[in-house]
Amino acid sequence: WSSDVCSSDLRPWLWSWLSEGFYYRPMRVAQAEDVTKADRSDNVQRYTAYAGQTFERYCLDLSEQTFTDPTRVWGEQTYANGGSMTSDVAVLVGNDLVLFEANARRVGDEPLVGGDPLDATAELAKLIVKKINQLGTCITALLDGRAVLPGMDIADINRIWPIVVAGGHVWQTQTLWNYLGVMRDDTRCASLDDGRVGPLQLLDSDDYEMLLALVQRGSNLPWMLARKTGGAWRHRDLA
Repeated sequence: WSSDVCSSDLRPWLWSWLSEGFYYRPMRVAQAEDVTKADRSDNVQRYTAYAGQTFERYCLDLSEQTFTDPTRVWGEQTYANGGSMTSDVAVLVGNDLVLFEANARRVGDEPLVGGDPLDATAELAKLIVKKINQLGTCITALLDGRAVLPGMDIADINRIWPIVVAGGHVWQTQTLWNYLGVMRDDTRCASLDDGRVGPLQLLDSDDYEMLLALVQRGSNLPWMLARKTGGAWRHRDLA
């Protein structure tokens, strides 16, 4: 293969094979194992749980490598006697607290190809709505003192930025955000309407990497989030 062919014709395919391909190939194996049920019938659940833990750890590791003192980074912290966890990644930049909740799940091919509304809404619930509810619960616990990040006083925080990081890409439109606003749990997400909480944002894994790359090159994370959410781009992709 010439370099010209690789760069123009094959590069998108190669990037997909080396990224999402790693997710779907083991998934196919797990699905095949579940069909035969030769050993056990929970292979898909075991795989998705493992993939989710790996993706969450990746997001945490990337933040820990990106931010330096005096910025603080935490992984999940237990509270409520170990029954609940804070967000997958928490980053303290000055008086701004950024909370990332990660989900490795990809959108299934059936709603992408078939376009069935029920399939699509079910996928969105699993991919995004569940994580929005978790962020709302976490923020409530932080604000009322039930959850604590070591060495941080919530009274010193001026702004909390909630962000869902999805392994799969979802095209962001006003219609999507209207749906998310309707489907989220109003009780668990009441904290998202608190004056100290910034507008919820949605990133895919590429967006997350790009955002942290910009931080590493000198950009201020809260400033970028304020700029992103302060105008017409609030409900659009990061790009």
